[in-house]
Amino acid sequence: ARFKEDHMRRAGDVCFAEVYREGGGTIGIVDYTNYDDMKYAIKKLDDTEFKNAFSKGYIR
Repeated sequence: ARFKEDHMRRAGDVCFAEVYREGGGTIGIVDYTNYDDMKYAIKKLDDTEFKNAFSKGYIR
């Protein structure tokens, strides 16, 4: 959990983050403490690479 939160915190204050597998893919949900951080995250982090010790993917 820590890796995804650290990546998403680059855009604002994260209050919740979860990653799970669904339909052969991986889905992540991130909640920000305010609307402006959420909008900024969409703009700043879209199409950025997320990786950890086990895998990597792209934020969409």
